[in-house]
Formats: sequence, structure tokens, C-alpha cells
Amino acid sequence: MTEQDKKGGNNMFQLSPFITVILKKDNKVLLLKRVNNAKWYPGCFVFPGGKMDGNETVTLAACREIKEELGITLYPEKLKVVHVCHYKRKDGFEGLDFFLLAEAWSGELCNKEPKKHESIEWIDKDELPKDLIPLHTYALDKINSGSFYSEFGWQTKN
Repeated sequence: MTEQDKKGGNNMFQLSPFITVILKKDNKVLLLKRVNNAKWYPGCFVFPGGKMDGNETVTLAACREIKEELGITLYPEKLKVVHVCHYKRKDGFEGLDFFLLAEAWSGELCNKEPKKHESIEWIDKDELPKDLIPLHTYALDKINSGSFYSEFGWQTKN
């Protein structure tokens, strides 16, 4: 990185990294129901996760986010990256979302962010709600078909 880069003087493209954790127990996955006044996807279901803060690995970001949202402890060595999705929102924002599977944790689940999520629910993985956000529905379909990488929200030209 050049000194100009460190000072923010370049026009280098920035891609925002996110993590999404699929907590699985038996045949169920844990979903969060967003509050009705949420900025993004109000009233919809999402998998837990969030933005990477920088200076942290993907697995450590997953552990931090889950501790912040659900109060449980994940084990980095037991997390498995199952999918990566490069996505683009309608407003032009681009993100790279790492989807991780967690089947082991310690602690009691609780909703640590009630202003963001009205509930946490274990839902049968074969009966997911229709209002699961589109990116998570898409990525889960790709994961179930064995695809490790996908792209979402891009316009394709035929």
C-alpha cells in the first residue's frame, strides 16, 4: 500500500465484507425477525451476522457478531465457510458475504439487540418463511445445490 493509499488519496474501489452465520441444530436453522421499523428489510427474517470491522478474520468476525447479537460463543475452528456471494444492491452498493455454518456453540441464546430484531426463531430448514430476505434465500439455494460461490443482484446482458 502506498502512502497515498494510506491517506485515502486514491480512487481505489472498496468492496464491503459481511458475514452471515447459519446456526444449525438438528433439522432447524436459527433466524432473526427484524423489527418493523428496521432500515433494511423491515419485518423480514434474516440469518444472524453483519459487517466485518477490519483487522479481524472472517471466522473471528462471525464469532464477534454472534456474541453481539445472540450472546453465545462460537468456536472459530468449528466454523465452516460454506458459501461466498458477491452481491450488488439496487442503489449500487456492492458487498461480499461469507456464509458460515455453525453447529457447535456454548451459552444461552438470547436476543441481545431487541431494537433491531423482534425475535429469534428455530425454523425447519425445509420450511423457511417466504419473507426471508432475497439474498439469504438465494445463497441458501446455492449452498443446497453445492455451489461455493455465487453472484446476486447483477444485471446480465444476453
